[in-house]
Amino acid sequence: LIYDGVTEGEVIVTNGNFKIDSALQIMAKPNMMTMPGEGDTGMLETTPEFLNALDAVYKAYFQGHVALSKDDLESAKSALTLVAQEADSLGVTLPNAKSDSKWRLLVAELKRDTEHVKHAGKIASARGIFVKVAQTILNVERLFGHSGKVVHREAFCPMANQGKGASWLQLAMKVENPFYGSAMFTCGEIREEFAGADGGNETGGMKPKNSESKPDSQRLTVGADFLNALGPIYTAYLKLHTALAADDLGAAKKALETLNTASKSFPTPTKAPDTWPVMLAVLTEKSSHGPHAGDLAAARVLFNELAVQIVKMEQSFGHPGTATYHTAFCPMANDGKGGTWLQLADKVENPFYGESMFRCGEIQATHKGAGK
Repeated sequence: LIYDGVTEGEVIVTNGNFKIDSALQIMAKPNMMTMPGEGDTGMLETTPEFLNALDAVYKAYFQGHVALSKDDLESAKSALTLVAQEADSLGVTLPNAKSDSKWRLLVAELKRDTEHVKHAGKIASARGIFVKVAQTILNVERLFGHSGKVVHREAFCPMANQGKGASWLQLAMKVENPFYGSAMFTCGEIREEFAGADGGNETGGMKPKNSESKPDSQRLTVGADFLNALGPIYTAYLKLHTALAADDLGAAKKALETLNTASKSFPTPTKAPDTWPVMLAVLTEKSSHGPHAGDLAAARVLFNELAVQIVKMEQSFGHPGTATYHTAFCPMANDGKGGTWLQLADKVENPFYGESMFRCGEIQATHKGAGK
């Protein structure tokens, strides 16, 4: 029997897949509890008192995030347990039934997902739990926001969650990866920022883009003879990229030698852009050190400097033929400063880390060949 909570004439659900439906409700998507046309994805009505009370939930969550990013299992377990406890004991009334219903579902998700965290014997287990907790906290942020002026940031790692990728909320402006800790502390990217209810006053934490990046439509106009002459340079460079992504030092050194030959023998077209001589000089000089690269680390240092010029070439002039090139970025490369490169594949093939982190990074731009 039902004694309270509904009134005569209200539509209720008596059967269905409640686990899936509760997830849809949390994300504010159409579900069994909404009638046609009622679904929305906007923020819900709240109060300053509720947002202030949420501070304790966020604080516990951020402690869990930091603990996992520092490989601290015990602190992570304590913090994640506290997240659900703080949420369950919030004790602040929301202004309407819709907001209250969504909040109750979020609390139920947190309680369910952290129920066994205290039994996590390995940090991998805690990180598996964190995948779900982080998603719920992100939904809290999207639906209700947070108090104050501090900026919260959504970060994403494409390698987390068994290669499926995972997002999380963090405070830092640069990625602090909770799924890999010290092994890959800065792996990932900042995707979105959320200002506090009083307005964020921190500088943006977004990953800097290449300030010289140009859309393909803004390339310089060059003659066909010049563009075709670039072909051997691109070909040698792409072989170098493939070799480093495969951890093949011998092939990388051979590609550097081929690139040096192509650069030194580059013809002098009648109409070469003014910026080209400097690019060509760098390509020729850096590739000349290929024979002296004693290990993959040395070859990758050369590659980083060459890739800068190759990306500039693509952005400024384009490339001949019909193949599509892709600009990729890894935030961990180049001693944490990030590294950008050009590649053929439409999925990341990381030349800075090879097999150990083959897919680490993201595709930032796609460039069609002049023949398309």
